[in-house]
Amino acid sequence: KKAMEEDAKEIVTEVAERLKAEGIVVSAAVVEGPPAEAILRAIDELEPDMVVMGSRGAGGFANMLLGGVAEKVIHYSPKPVLVVK
Repeated sequence: KKAMEEDAKEIVTEVAERLKAEGIVVSAAVVEGPPAEAILRAIDELEPDMVVMGSRGAGGFANMLLGGVAEKVIHYSPKPVLVVK
């Protein structure tokens, strides 16, 4: 678990730094818990202007085009969500 958390923080930090280097104002967070619920909780707490997230679409035929987590976040987020495949 600790190694996964460290890997996640490293990836998120790297992406945030690349975006900042391009002049984009960005906040990045690693959250813990059931993915969609944890992301939605972070959206409520951090109140971003927009959410950018990846999608693997690994949930079977029903989620073939868009991952289940991304689909839930898009559906329930009070903020715009950009999904990157």
